Amino acid sequence: MKKYHFTVLFIIFCIHMILSCQDSLAATEVAAGSCGDNVTWRLTGDGVLRISGEGEMKQGEFLPEPYEGIPKKVVIDPGVTSIKFRAFPYDSIKEISVPDSVVSIESGAFQNCGVEKIMIPDSVEMIGENAFEGCSELKEIHLPGNLKVIRGRIFSGCVNLRTLVIPDSVEKIEPLAFYRAYGLTKVTIGRGVKEIGNNIFLEADRVREINNLSAVSFDITQTGTKTDQVSWFVNGKQTKSILPFSMALGRGRRYKLSYQLNGAKVKGKLPKSYRYGDIVEFPRKVTKKGYIFSGWNIISKKRYLAGKRCMGLEDCKLDSLYDTHGDRIMIPRFYKVKIKRKNRSSALVTADLSELGTSYFGTILLCYSEAGKDKKYKVTYREEDKHKKVKIVMKNLKKGKKYQIKFLLTDSSRYDMDGVKKAVGVLKFDGRKVYRHR
Repeated sequence: MKKYHFTVLFIIFCIHMILSCQDSLAATEVAAGSCGDNVTWRLTGDGVLRISGEGEMKQGEFLPEPYEGIPKKVVIDPGVTSIKFRAFPYDSIKEISVPDSVVSIESGAFQNCGVEKIMIPDSVEMIGENAFEGCSELKEIHLPGNLKVIRGRIFSGCVNLRTLVIPDSVEKIEPLAFYRAYGLTKVTIGRGVKEIGNNIFLEADRVREINNLSAVSFDITQTGTKTDQVSWFVNGKQTKSILPFSMALGRGRRYKLSYQLNGAKVKGKLPKSYRYGDIVEFPRKVTKKGYIFSGWNIISKKRYLAGKRCMGLEDCKLDSLYDTHGDRIMIPRFYKVKIKRKNRSSALVTADLSELGTSYFGTILLCYSEAGKDKKYKVTYREEDKHKKVKIVMKNLKKGKKYQIKFLLTDSSRYDMDGVKKAVGVLKFDGRKVYRHR
């Protein structure tokens, strides 16, 4: 019994030592340096970037190139008073801790940062232009209670920031303050605002509610990319300006949706219209004999809209985040697949990609795998530029198994593409032939 107890204690001791070593390794310094006259930085193995010292940080990026993608968390110690231009432009950063010694955050300080939530202490009195521009992951922010001015383009490109409360301490909102703040839907303007610039919501296309607690009226005809996209109402009456101490609600225009199915069959409801600002989902179960469905094309005035081709089944939706207002024609997109048996365990698959349109540029991967085992893609074709027909040979097919043919697209020509999209067709092999499986 004593031997058993000793063994258990020894194992516990070993585990403790291993964990201690891991913690020690994680906290080990990876790199360090200076980022101000009296301010230093220290990066540890666990991705924590610590800023320490007294006074202001220096302008610009300070991390050496090999370490730029490492920081996950930024901790600024008390004593630092100012965060300068482009101090933390790293999308790897998900968490930032700002102490109450900081009094200013200068232009572009967190530009393109990957932070999701940030609490700015009330000690901060100034936040510069473009401070959070391009922070596409930002979902929540607390603005300080001593802030005096909301500067231009401060939240430009913040696609996930839905609501914003401007504190009562703010006295001025500069022109273009929320320019291209694509995610904003609701904004509350504090009681202390005395001056509001022009076009503060220009191209902030999703704003649908503005609560004005100040004594200032301001023009809202530029809310959205066109003045006729959103009708604004105060107490049920249409308005072009938001009056003091009032709440204005935006009602987007309704547009028609029509369809050219070209012999395709659709399972599910086809939306007949949409209101500007809506996200409209389209059916994903669309079939056509001899074809595999790969998404929807959005057409206006008989022309393809650049960047508006839903690039895969998971992307079959109409989204107001970009330029998708007006009457639209929806056309299902397919690629034609022919399957010809070669022998007992293989088949030749030919995919005609001509119907994808000539506007697509990027990389195509045509692959297949046993259904449910997506990690075992066999890449059989890769070509740059335009595409017409591609061929693959499906080998080592097993009787009774289902197989997936996957058509992958990568498009680097437009910023609003998500990278890789895919369309899926399921095939079944019965020992004699491969056929479409519904």
